[in-house]
Amino acid sequence: MLILVYKNNCKYMIICYILMKDDALVCFLKSSLSRDNIIDDVKRRRYFEKPFQKRRRLEYEEMRSIYNKEMARRIQFLMRKNREEPWPL
Repeated sequence: MLILVYKNNCKYMIICYILMKDDALVCFLKSSLSRDNIIDDVKRRRYFEKPFQKRRRLEYEEMRSIYNKEMARRIQFLMRKNREEPWPL
């Protein structure tokens, strides 16, 4: 059972989820919200983020995405070769 409660009288719209007797629904909801980065965004906007912290966070996210792209590129390069399995079962 999923009940959405919207409160518009706050500075930001707050969404309260009341879930009863359905663990699968909780897992689905958490995964879909985290996939869309909604949970992180709500946690971050709950309190004021100082400008230096925001710059640091944005720079970290940018560097992490560059690193992940580079690692994916390297892995794809290694996987291009037709290689034998190093540890056969």
